Parts: sequence; structure tokens; C-alpha cells
Amino acid sequence: MKRLFFILIIPFIIGICISVSMDINTNLITLIIALLMLGLLISYFLNRGYTLLLFFLFLFLGIIMTTNSLQSELAYFVDKEIVLEGVVQSKTIFSETKSTYVVKVEKLMYADKVYRIEEKMLLNYYDRQVLDLNDEVRIRGVLLLPKENTNPGLFNYRLYLQTKKIYTTLNANSTYVDIISKGELSHGMLLRVKFKERIKGILDTTLNEKNSNIMNSIVLGDSSFLDDETGTRFRELGLSHILAVSGLHIGIIYMFISKALRLLSIDKRKSIVVALIIIWSYGYLIGFPASVLRSSIMFSLLSLSSLVYRRYDSINTLSLAAFLLLLIKPLWIYDVGFQLSFVATASIIILTPRIKWLISIYSKKGAKLLSTLFAVQIGLLPVLAYHFNSYAVMSLISNLILIPIFSFSLILCLVLILMSLVSINLSILLGFLLNVILDFTNLIIDIFYNFSFLNISLPSLGIGYILCYYLMIFICLRIIKIDVFKPKINLLIYYYLIIVSIVSFVSFITISETTLEFIDVGQGDSCLVSTRDKVFLIDAGGNIFGDFDVGERIVLPYLLKKGINKLDAIFITHFHEDHAEGVIPLINNIRIDNIFIGYEDNKNYLYKEIMYSANKYNIKVNKISEGDLIHIDNYNKIEVLNPLYNVSADNIENENNLSLALILKSYGKSIFFTGDIEKEVEYRMVNDNRINKIDVIKVPHHGSSTSSTSELVNKIKPSYAVIQVGKNNFGHPNDEVLERYRQIGTQIFRNDENGLIRFKIDKEGIEIYTYITDKVTFNDIIEKYRYELLYMIIYIGISVFLCIIYIDCYSTPEELQLKCCIGICKS
Repeated sequence: MKRLFFILIIPFIIGICISVSMDINTNLITLIIALLMLGLLISYFLNRGYTLLLFFLFLFLGIIMTTNSLQSELAYFVDKEIVLEGVVQSKTIFSETKSTYVVKVEKLMYADKVYRIEEKMLLNYYDRQVLDLNDEVRIRGVLLLPKENTNPGLFNYRLYLQTKKIYTTLNANSTYVDIISKGELSHGMLLRVKFKERIKGILDTTLNEKNSNIMNSIVLGDSSFLDDETGTRFRELGLSHILAVSGLHIGIIYMFISKALRLLSIDKRKSIVVALIIIWSYGYLIGFPASVLRSSIMFSLLSLSSLVYRRYDSINTLSLAAFLLLLIKPLWIYDVGFQLSFVATASIIILTPRIKWLISIYSKKGAKLLSTLFAVQIGLLPVLAYHFNSYAVMSLISNLILIPIFSFSLILCLVLILMSLVSINLSILLGFLLNVILDFTNLIIDIFYNFSFLNISLPSLGIGYILCYYLMIFICLRIIKIDVFKPKINLLIYYYLIIVSIVSFVSFITISETTLEFIDVGQGDSCLVSTRDKVFLIDAGGNIFGDFDVGERIVLPYLLKKGINKLDAIFITHFHEDHAEGVIPLINNIRIDNIFIGYEDNKNYLYKEIMYSANKYNIKVNKISEGDLIHIDNYNKIEVLNPLYNVSADNIENENNLSLALILKSYGKSIFFTGDIEKEVEYRMVNDNRINKIDVIKVPHHGSSTSSTSELVNKIKPSYAVIQVGKNNFGHPNDEVLERYRQIGTQIFRNDENGLIRFKIDKEGIEIYTYITDKVTFNDIIEKYRYELLYMIIYIGISVFLCIIYIDCYSTPEELQLKCCIGICKS
């Protein structure tokens, strides 16, 4: 079967994704795999039907391997006070008083029992004392699960650690950490440390500080050498791949070694073997990042195929490299570097030939120069948009100019390192030359960075849209040829696509609903409201304690993920940090037309900072009070219930009672936004008969006992209540408050339990979605979607069967072709 690994990697990846998102019964999956293997054996002897069985075998193999890789023995002791012993494997120093260590646990003590466990754990260490590699330590504390993402699309720290096979964390200082013995480094670890120290010493001696840090990052694959400003500049110009050891660097090193050995009259076969040995040794010394593993496998298979005179299939080899890496760590599929590395390489293989042919019509030199860069830019666009929500307009030009310079710089750096072993004077001379080149490069980067305002903001598209994007690219480049069908069939296809496009467009422009998204900002409030034509925010969260910037790290990224780079308005209920602090990063990064406030407070530093920023960006500030009405559209309006017109921060004791209290009327439903109002305001609203039946309430003051009085709750009788609350020391939400809502049958949602909470409101009613839900099981899916699943299995089976027949019947050894799913690629 041609391109076996390409065909099998697809179901394997699907299986990984299923395992992460579902609750898997390992016994059932193991039984299914056993039956599939038996069926495969029978099909092999009958010489028929084994392709489809292979597809499903690798699907379930991906599921079971990922499920097993997610198993953690330490997770059984989460939230328990334990004592563990282990060995320090790696360390990262953040500041004088904070560092993190990966500890390989060997023994755990709990409830007078000793458990033998071999698993990695992340220690967050808050002390000036520094632990060394291979130190044997005893740690006392409470095991924790890493924080997972509670808003769609944002960074998932738990999954990130799981890709490194770390499932638990522990916070401690020197009081709770004892060094049992100072460990000696193993020979391999000692070799790695000495290699890195040697390289760093040479580069620090021969280059200035900035250039030394850049080259250390490139050669050693360690981004900790770079300051935030340098990393930002490279990232915003689409040059991040230069700073990470990738296929580009491995290719340069491989070619440099091969050519050097050939110049020494060493024959081709021996030079290839030596080059591969050096490449793998280098990968080992820097810790084998995923991109280096992938590149090493690719170059090894390419080189070995030429040694044994076998034809080399780029797509199959790339698929094999991915398969081998995912066998080792299935969760690497979620690693951004892994995705960028493989998508970039696949883009070069698949897209470059067609782009080169198209450009060659106008210029053959231009085709040779630009085709690979265009291929990578086009191929990576949806991946970059999904993870970073930005496209660097200058990236094509900056890559065209800087990649050759950095490639030469890397070769010169390798020569410098080698020459330092022979002559320090010669290495200093080479260092001077490299400094000049890198200073010139930094100058070019500074010039290009001045145009970073041209960068385009992009939303994070779903997998369906991403697949449609690639399908469109393949059709436009004629990688997938739809003209192989008869003209009448082609006409039907075009008519079908036109009708689908028109229907989708009409559905989009006629959609009429209001969406409320209560963003999980921890202990704070923030709700994104989207109508057909308007998007506005009610509060933007913030952090009362600590330096975590909620606006910069949660609210702004979430808006950008949704493709929102303009807000029609922000309503600031009051100027406490947990409601208003997140407004400032929003003002500085996206367009905001209006800010609505209920009062002025020139003694409040947050108020003054927000007003200063609003004035700087010409944002209109509107002061509103009880009785005001804000018309949004024909289906949506906002009534203001608080504060009173004549009340200010100077004549009120409790600033919470100055909070904006708003009722959003949408499609006949009432949504009550309460800020942090307390009982005094609630009594006034009830007594003045300003409020009646409510459908959804944002519970006042995070569920505090000072709010949600019986009078208010019984008056409005909300169907749904949302409590925006996180981990806190205030006792929020109060148990009595929760009971008041339960007694009247209110369904309660909480950010700390449900993550982001979304309400969709239209003429038909209210639909509710929570981001954190219990994982579904196969039984749940089969019971709910049994008929849809049956149709899907039949459809996939027929599609895969036809795809395999098409590839087997029409592919030739002379052409690297990918048909049906990804078309034809000539290499």
C-alpha cells in the first residue's frame, strides 16, 4: 500500500483527540483492538478488506495509547497532605525568590503508608535557596492539579504540562523541602551541562551580550536566554522559528557537515553516516526538542534511503516521523511547536511545486526564490491564526531577507565554536565578524518592527473552517483536480457550492440572537454581550491580590480569539480592581467607542488611569444613572436602575452601592446585571417597585451574604443565576444565599465550577452552554447519536475505501502524489 503511514497517521491523531475529550473505558477499547487485530489477520490471509480495518485499528490504538499516557498515580493524592521523595531532574529560575523544578518522584508517604511511584512532578519553589540537578529531596505539602483552561481557546496549562508527562504540582519553600543528599550528575547529564556551559562560555566571550543571547537561544534551543522585548520583536515579524532549533537549523548543520566532509575527500556514503551521527549527538546534547527529533528522523530516512538506493517518499516519511513522535508522547499533537514544525514541512512538500510552477510563468528566478516562502506562509496561516490571532504582514519580506543572513550566521557560529578549540584569537576575529552581521540584522529587525502596526488580527477558526481553508488552497493550486469529472458533474459541483455559499451567507446575515458570555476571570466580573450588530462588555475583571493581569491574560486574548478587535462599549459597574482593572489593557490594544460609568471618583487611582487612557485614545465617556434607557437595536435595550443621579463617591460610605445596575431586555427576556450592589440598594429597588420578574441574574457581589436579600430574590424569582466567582478567602458564595435561590427553583451556574457560561437568547427562548462539563462516554454518544454515527461510519468507510483505490490505482513511483484528501505533490 502506497503511503501507508500517511493513511494511518490520520486515524491515529483522531484517536488522540477523542481520548482527550472523552471518558474512555480502557477495557472496552482493548477488546475492540483485539477484535480488530483478529479481523486484520483474517483479512490478510483472505487478501481483502484489511485497509478499513487498519484505519479503525489505528483510531482505537490512538485512543488507548493516549488514555494510558494520561494515567497518573500521583493524581490519586491530589488535595492531600503528603510527603514525597525524589530526584531533581531540571530547573528554571524565574527570580531570586521563585524557581520551578521537575522532580522525579520515587516514594510517597500518606496516612502512614509508603507508596512506590515513578512519576514526574512540578515543584514551585518560593525561596532564595537553589536546588541542584540530581539532588535527592524530601518534600512536604499538598499535591495540586495544574490549573486548566476554563475559557474556550485560551492557554491550557494543565494540558501543556501533560505534554511533558507532568500531571501534578506542589508549592513549597525551604521549610518544607529537605535535601537528603547532594546528587552527582549522571554521565549523560554531566555531558549535557558541560556542553551547554562550554558553548555559552565561547559565545559570551566572543559576542556582545545581546548577540550572545540570540545565538545561545538558536544553538542550544533555550528561549530563556531571550528577554521579552527580543522575543516579541521576532514573534510579531513572523521570525520566531529562527530562534528555535528547527528543521531549518538541522538542515543547515547537516549540509554544512556533509559539504565539509566531502571537501576532505571523504566519500558520500561515509560523510552521510558521520553527519547523521553528529546530528543525533547534537540533538541529545540539547535535550531533543520535538522539532529536532522530527528533523533528525526526516534527514535520517532521506539519507538512509539514498544509502540503500531506495526511493524516498517525502509525505510518507513525514507521516512516519509524526507517528514515531506521537507513539512516544501522544499529547505532542497539542504542542504548538510540533504543529508548526510539521505543517511547515508539509506545506513545503505539497504546496511548493505548484507555487513554483505558477510564479515561473512570470519569473523563473522569482519562482526559485519565493516559492518555498509562499508555501510556508500559506500553509501556516490558519495555525498561526488559531494560536496567536495575528498575521505579520512583513513576515514574507523579513523572512526573505533575514533567513539567508541567519543561515550564514549559524554556519559562522559553528565555525567559531570549532576554531575556539584551536585558536582563541581566531575565534575572537570570527566573533567580531559575527557581531557585525548580527548588529546589522538587529537593525533590519528594528526597521521592520516599526511596521508591526500593519499586522492583521485574525480569529481562531474551528477545525471545520481550517479544513475548508486547506481544501480551497488545494483546489485553487490544482493540487486537487476537480476537472477529472465530466463537465456536467463539474457543473453540478459548482452549483452545489454556490447554493451552499448563498444559504450560509443568508443564514449569517439574518441570524437574530443575543449572546451573553460570562467569562471566567477568577474572583471578578466580566460579561461579553453580542447582538446582531453590537458587541459590548460589562466589566473586564481584575486581580485584587497578586500581579496576574486578568485583562491582558484572559479578557483580551478571549476577544481576539473570537475575532473581536473593536468594542462598541464597555460598561464599568464600579472602580474596584476585580471589575475595572482589566479595562486598561483593552483600551491600549483594541478600539473602543464608548465607556459607560455610573459615577466619578477622582480619589480612585483606577478611575484616574482609565479616564487618562480614554482621553488618550479619544474614547467617549458617558455617565449614566437611574432612569436612563440605552437603545441597542429593535430587540435589545438597557434600563439603568442604579446609581441614583444625585449620589457620588463623596457622599456614600459603601462604594459597592454605586455599582451600575442594568437590566438588558432582549427578545422579551430580562437579564439583570448587578455589579456589587448590596442590601441597601436592593431594598430601594424592591420598595420603589423598579424591578419585577427576571429571567437571568448576575448574582450581586459574587454571592456575598451582604447581597441577594430574600426580598429581592423572592421579588424577581430568576430562572437562572450566574455567580462570577473564583478561588477566594471571602467565603463567596455564601451558603445561605445559594439556598435562597435554590428554594425558588433557580438554576445556579458558577464560573469556578462551570468555566465560561454562555446564554443564547432569541425569540424561541434561552439556550445555555458551559465550557466545563463532565466528559462524555462512548455509551452517551451511541445512545444520543446512534443513527448519525451509523451514517457517518458508512460514509467514512466508503470514502476511505475509494480514497485507497484511487491512490493505489493512479499513483506512480515517479510522482509524489497525494490525491483525494490532499491532492498531488511532486517532489
